[in-house]
Amino acid sequence: MVNLEWYRTFKEIYENGTLTKASVALYASQPGVSVHLNALEAYVGKKLFERTSRKMIPTEDGKFLYEYIIESLNKLEIAEQHFKKTTQEKILL
Repeated sequence: MVNLEWYRTFKEIYENGTLTKASVALYASQPGVSVHLNALEAYVGKKLFERTSRKMIPTEDGKFLYEYIIESLNKLEIAEQHFKKTTQEKILL
């Protein structure tokens, strides 16, 4: 079964270009980010990035996956922010 965190990790790697920058954005360890990416690639059966010494370059399959998931992930992030905001407002009352 696919894990939503794999997609979030994939998105951050795609947008930040490196595992290190993605790990900072996710408040996660770099090895943890690498594990998520490897698990997602194994799940979809495709290589999603070409790995170089300095950058992660999306493959055609990686670009394809990003285009399909980005809108949904952005909507989920907006929903999370909404519920965090309403929870904080209740605490302040």
